Parts: sequence; C-alpha cells; structure tokens
Amino acid sequence: MRLKLANGRARSGAMEGATEADAGPRGQILILFALALVALIGFAAVAIDLGSYLKVRRDYQNAADAAALAGAPFLTTASPDRVSARRAAWTSLQGQLGITIPGTPWTADTDAASPVNDAANKFSLWVSTPPIGSGAKYPGAFTGSADKAVFVWIEAQSPSYLSRIFGINGSLVSAWATSGIFPNRFAVITLRQPTQSGPAQEDIRLAGTSVALTVIGGDVGGNWNMKLNSNNNLILPGDSQVYLHDYLSCGSSCWGTLQINNGSGGLKTAIQLPGPIPDPNYPLPTSALSAPGGPTAALPFGYTNAFPSADNRSGPGDVNVGSGGDTPLSPSVTTVAGVQTCDTANAVRIGPGYYTNIEVDGGYCVILDPTYAHDCLSNGNGCTDTPTAIPSTQMPGVFYVNGTIDVGNNGMIVGDGVTVVVRPKNEPNDNGQFSASGGSNPAIIDLNATQLSGAWTRRGVSPYVLVTSGCSFGATACWQYTNSYESDLTQTGVALYVMRRDQIPGSGAASDDWTNVVQINASAGLAWNGITYAPHDSSTLAGQPGHSGVGQLVCWTFTFNGGTNVTQTYSGPFAGIPLLLEPRLGQP
Repeated sequence: MRLKLANGRARSGAMEGATEADAGPRGQILILFALALVALIGFAAVAIDLGSYLKVRRDYQNAADAAALAGAPFLTTASPDRVSARRAAWTSLQGQLGITIPGTPWTADTDAASPVNDAANKFSLWVSTPPIGSGAKYPGAFTGSADKAVFVWIEAQSPSYLSRIFGINGSLVSAWATSGIFPNRFAVITLRQPTQSGPAQEDIRLAGTSVALTVIGGDVGGNWNMKLNSNNNLILPGDSQVYLHDYLSCGSSCWGTLQINNGSGGLKTAIQLPGPIPDPNYPLPTSALSAPGGPTAALPFGYTNAFPSADNRSGPGDVNVGSGGDTPLSPSVTTVAGVQTCDTANAVRIGPGYYTNIEVDGGYCVILDPTYAHDCLSNGNGCTDTPTAIPSTQMPGVFYVNGTIDVGNNGMIVGDGVTVVVRPKNEPNDNGQFSASGGSNPAIIDLNATQLSGAWTRRGVSPYVLVTSGCSFGATACWQYTNSYESDLTQTGVALYVMRRDQIPGSGAASDDWTNVVQINASAGLAWNGITYAPHDSSTLAGQPGHSGVGQLVCWTFTFNGGTNVTQTYSGPFAGIPLLLEPRLGQP
C-alpha cells in the first residue's frame, strides 16, 4: 500500500509539475495576442482614418478647384470684376459644402488672420483675388497686385474613428487652389516651341537700340524664349504682362531687371505659363474649303478674278501703281498737319478678288474698295474707271494676293472693311511678300480705321449683307457693311491673314514649315484695327508711332527692329479659358 501511495504521490506530483510547465506558453500567447491585436487595430486605424482623411482632402480639393474656376471668368477684361469673382467662388463653396456663409464676405479679400467660419460645419474659408489678399495664408506664386487669379482655401477638422483608441481625436484637413484665365488677351502671340523649326533666334526679340515697345490693354505671350537687346524696353502699363511657356532664365543675356516695366518705374518679370499657347486657328476667309490655285477664270467661290477684260494694268494679275501702265495722272499722297494722307480724289481704287502682285510707288495711294470692282486703275491714258458692284457670288472685302504686296517710301495702301489674304510662296521666295519701306516719308498701310470688323472675323463670318437699295453707280444690288459685330469682341476682325503652307492645296508642307512673309522696314507704319494672323510666319516689324492700331499679332516668331518707340493698343479679343494654375507639382 505504501508503494502505491508513494507511487500515487509521485504520479500526482508529476501531474502538478506538468500543469505548471504548461501555464508558461499559455501566458506568452496571451501577451503576444494582445500586442498583435494592438498592432492590428493600429493598422486598421491607419487604413481607415488615413483613407478617410485622404477622401475628405480630395473632396475639399475638388471644391476648392471648382470654386476658383467659378470666379475666374470675371477676370477676363481689362478692368476685372474682382467682387463678382469672389461672389461666384463663395456661391460655389456654399453649394458644394452645404454651408451657410455669414454676411457678404465677397466684398473684400479674406484676411489671413480672419477666415470666414461656418459654425455648424466648422469650416474655415479664405477667398481672395488677387491671391495676395490672404497674405501669409497664400502659398502660391501669383503675388502681384494686378494678378488675375482667384485663390480659395478650405480648412476643417476631420474626425477620427479607430484612432481615438490612441487618443487621436481628429486631424486638420486643408486644400487650396488658384485659377486664372490663360491665354487671355494676348496682343502678341508666338507659337513656335523649342523643338520646332524656325529662325536661329528667340521667339520674341526686340532687336533695335534704345527703343521701346509699349503694349496697352493686352499681354505678350510666347512658347519659347524672349530677348531684349541694347537697352530696349518692353513696357507693359497697368495689368499687362508677358507670359512665356518654355523659356530659359538667362539673366542679362536675355533681358535685364529694368527692361520689363510699367513705364513709370515699376518693374515686371516674365510669368511662366503652365502650358503652351495654342494656335487660335482663325478660319481662312473663304466660303470654299480650298484656296484658289492660280489666276484662272474658274476660281472657287469668294475669290473671283479681280480684273475685267477692259482693265488697264501692268500685267496679268498685277497692279503696279506709279510706273508702267498703271501710272495715274496725279500723285495722291499729301501731307496734312504733318501727317501723310491719302488724297481720295486722285487715288487709285481696286476691288476685292484675286491678285498676283500689288506694288505702290512713292507719292501714290491705293484704296482697297471692298464692294465695287474697277476696270481702269490709272484714270489716265484714255481709260475712264467704271465701277461695278461685285456679284452676290463673290466675297466682299477680301483681297487675295498670290505674290507680293510692296509699298514704297511715301506710298500708301488704305482700306475700310477689308481683309488681306497672302498666300506664301516657296522658301526662300516668300521673303518680304508683305512689305513696307521706311524713310523720312515712310510707307503706310492703314486698314479698317472705322469699319472695325474688316471683311472677316475671327469667328469666320462676314459683316456684309446683300441689299437691293442704296447702291452706287446704278447697281440694283450690292454688298453693304454692317456694324453688327463691332461691339462683340468675340468677332474681332482679321486685317491680315497669312496662310499656313498646309492650307495651300498640294503643298505637302510639314506641320511646322515657316515663312518670312511679313517684313515691315524701319519707320514704316502699320495703322490697322484687328488681327494680324500669320501663325507660321517669322514676322519682322520695324514700325513708327503710327503702328498703334495693330490689335493682335499671331505669328511663328516676332522681331521688332525698332528705330522709334512704338505703342501697340490691344482691342480684343478678350476671350479666355478658366484654368487651374495652382497648386503645381512641388507646391505645398
């Protein structure tokens, strides 16, 4: 019995020992499980709460983007309506966030230290235009007092869920955006990008000596670099700016700190665009899709041959006023109060249609008549001009030139309600197809002084209507100009249209083939209203103060050779596209 008892005690002791040994691993598993559970909860908290944070931040960013874009269209004009821009942004925020906006916060910029608070939803909001109205709260790059940009900042406390276990009760979520209008109201646009063909020079180049190009009411924009030589100045009064997309900040080798200014001592810097300026693609002035191939009898609708059989001219399609068969009996350029003026009584008149070359020598003026054809250009040599109304099948006011337009010293070309279309020749023969000479009595080309829509608008319509009364020279029907589009800046007239090579049938031109058509020599004057559309032309202007009328120049590259200070007054169009400008990559 003792043995059994002893054995029983021994067995019992062994069992007790095994139970104590087993308790150790069980305790460790519980501890490890608790630690793993904490880690799992932590990961879940990160996943859920961080995901919630990112979702809320994206919602706020979308709301800020939309609000900034809603305000931007009110900043397109020369005198931006900043109050309406802020009101539109605040209205957008109210609709998207479901908040109640106290009072009328759009009457002023939101101060950095005094946000507008929505007590019910705990939002803090800032809206300013220009962005500097929010002071240190604004982290962006548009810090000029005249910048046309809308700044919106949204800030709110985002609640936490699982993170509360760790004592984290929420996080501050914010988002912001800046919107503007680009391209907007460019007085000069250069389209060539660095990878495309063209002359070995910058896209925008002021190459004279100690001269200034002043742009009033518009901006200067280019897709590549700009260079201002020899103390030249680009003067941008008011809120006018220069915008460049792809450019090198090359210091004094491009321009110095004093060369871009407002004309009153205030300095300006080039602003970098977020993307290239696109070609406006103004439509070719023609009712047919193709341009005429030559001075034939069967031209497409809109470009009727300008020369009746009785015409007295220099040669097929040529007008050479001042020499040869087109010599008028009397000069027709006079000086009135020190200003060169066209003597309309003695001037030569030519009607719309197709021409090979138009050349005007010094002392003579040629009037581009938009609605009547003329069968005698010289008013001499036994030829008497008999004007006739152009037919209903012909486009009024459009002068299509296949060769050269050349105006010599003291010569003039004038026309109201007209559009000149130049078809480039093949390189290098297109050099200076549209040219005007300089000198003490310079050549002057003056178009659309009163009939501002020209013969063709940037939207591709004609301001002329066919009427059956009030016609001249006994005509029973004639084209008559209307001013219906003159107050509509979206219908700004085209004064000069230089075709791209790919618009010429059978040219086989590459997309960036360029021309040298527009070559205006020193002191020559351009005084027209409307658009110069030469999207693939490396245009050169020298100019004189009479250059002031050119409203918009669209070209491949632009060179201003100077010789005198020139003022370019921009007259439209103001149309632009709302564009998010910030935040950009790298901004907070």
